[in-house]
Amino acid sequence: MNGTEPIQQIASELDHILPPELRQKSELLANLIRNLSEDVISREQVQLLVQKDVLLQQAIQSLHGKSISTAHSQVSFGSNNQFGDINIKDVIQGNKIIAFNYFASDNKITPDRRLRSEKTLLDRVKYIWLTNYLERSTPQDQKASLTLADYPNAVELTFQTQYQELDLLLQPRFSTDSIIKLFDDRARCLLILGAPGSGKTTLLLELLRELAKRAEQDVIEGIPVVLNLSSWAEKRMKLEDWIVKEISLHYRVPKREGRKLLKNERLIFLLDGLDEVKMSYRATCVEAINAFHAENLNAQMAVCSRKIDYEMISRKLQLSGAVLITPLSTSQVRDILENWTFAKIPSEAPSRTRVLDARGQVYGFLMRSPGSMPSP
Repeated sequence: MNGTEPIQQIASELDHILPPELRQKSELLANLIRNLSEDVISREQVQLLVQKDVLLQQAIQSLHGKSISTAHSQVSFGSNNQFGDINIKDVIQGNKIIAFNYFASDNKITPDRRLRSEKTLLDRVKYIWLTNYLERSTPQDQKASLTLADYPNAVELTFQTQYQELDLLLQPRFSTDSIIKLFDDRARCLLILGAPGSGKTTLLLELLRELAKRAEQDVIEGIPVVLNLSSWAEKRMKLEDWIVKEISLHYRVPKREGRKLLKNERLIFLLDGLDEVKMSYRATCVEAINAFHAENLNAQMAVCSRKIDYEMISRKLQLSGAVLITPLSTSQVRDILENWTFAKIPSEAPSRTRVLDARGQVYGFLMRSPGSMPSP
């Protein structure tokens, strides 16, 4: 297809053959056809876009077996409605004839068809944060069950005034087992607050684990990446530029590829350490995150910070919700010690009395740092 061919001309031709209720997709479909024919985007990227848009699927399916002609090209829509691919046939006598086949069955693109760059990035994120960090620092048998409280006043919500009278003690509480549900229910834009050592980073990485599972099972899901905001203060650049730099530095993703992933909305941002940003720059950092979110309405992110440090910032994050990690109750600490202490004490331990003494010391540690278990 000739690169100078106006999108409007292609869209106009599509308007003539699309059902009236689907003509709103003419311009988008015209863009896809031209960009695909010129290798601006890949077949996999087109497929991802089509899978997300039911009306676009219906528009393409309604066109099967039909064709349009423009000044420079002929576009034929394939009649094989079997889901899975979009095929291009190339040049005949200087003009491209495009066979555009969208196949719509129950099968989705399988994980092995994920773009290689995305799979490589996902593997590196999992190795660094799950295999090397989370699984070593917090084994499953030492994981404390935290309690989270909904904390909406920490962020700027659309109907903020409706929350001003709410008291934290009246907020519903959730276990960390539902962190992925909390993330989903808050439009995948969540602030996580807690005291020092309360388990904020561990909770963020538990969210990473669940998001990584989804990404492995469904290529439509984005790739979660963990980034520490402390480095943002070094140059205080636009957040998108900082993101590209960080994933290049820490995950060895070429900057050009990183910008493509960012532009195509293929990343989920897990931002740790807002409280580690130099105090004089924290408000500016919050503004940078808000500006990025305003320009990228589909951006998905979770941000972590110490509660006391966050509440000293003059700006609030414009996210969809916030949760607070609350201190463990006496009964929770007692249950943890009952399940953990005796299982970890060797059979040749001197006496039960000394074990109980040690347990008293551990009790104090857990009450101060509810998010982690000490090494025996």
